[in-house]
Amino acid sequence: MGMFAAVGSVYANMFNFSGRARRAEYWWDILFTFIVSLILQGGAIYWIFTQFQVSPGVVDEAQFQILLKEYESQIVRWGGYSFAASLFLYWIPYLAVTVRRLHDTGRSGWWMFVPFLVGIAASIALSVSSSGTWRRGQWIWYRSM
Repeated sequence: MGMFAAVGSVYANMFNFSGRARRAEYWWDILFTFIVSLILQGGAIYWIFTQFQVSPGVVDEAQFQILLKEYESQIVRWGGYSFAASLFLYWIPYLAVTVRRLHDTGRSGWWMFVPFLVGIAASIALSVSSSGTWRRGQWIWYRSM
C-alpha cells in the first residue's frame, strides 16, 4: 500500500472506529500528518514574520500589548478555524486509525488511553513526591510559607 492510498483509506474511514487497519495505513498516515504539519507551521511562521513590521524579538511589552489588541479579533477567528481544521484533518482520522490498528493487533480501542493515564499517574506521583520527604519510616510534608 502506497502513501497516498493509505492516507486516502484513512480519510475515507475517518468516522469508522470498527474493523482493522493495516500497519502501512497507520504509519503512512503518521508520516503524512508530520510532513503536512511541518509545511503548514513553517508557512504560518514565515507569514507571521513577513506580515508584521516589528520583529517579536525586539518588541517591548507595551508594543506587544498594542500589537495584540490590534489583531485580537483576527487571532481569535483564525484560532477557531485552526482548531476546526485540526480536528477534522488530524485528530478524528488519527483516533479512528489508531482504534482500528489496535483492533488489528487484538486489543481494544481503549488501550489508546494507556499513555494518557500513565502520564496522569506520573504527574500525581511527582507532585506528591515533591511535596514531602520520607524520613525515619514516615512521610514528612513540607509546609507552604
